[in-house]
Amino acid sequence: MSARIVVGQGSCGLAAGAGAVYTALEEKLNPSVDASLSITGCIGICYLEPIVDVYDEEGKLYRCVQVKESDADVIVDAV
Repeated sequence: MSARIVVGQGSCGLAAGAGAVYTALEEKLNPSVDASLSITGCIGICYLEPIVDVYDEEGKLYRCVQVKESDADVIVDAV
């Protein structure tokens, strides 16, 4: 099982910049990183958007909040 990166893209997430965060993550991922990138709807904590959930190979959740495009390197490196 590979790692998964999931970006919340409900209306509040998109308003807070989740689309740009997703694009930045997509650009940083490369074939050597064993991770998939996907989107989900509202995570339910609007004031902390953009939210990026990272699930490791064992399924453990790591939640990143108030993510900026510049955080993409750190997130991908952590995976």
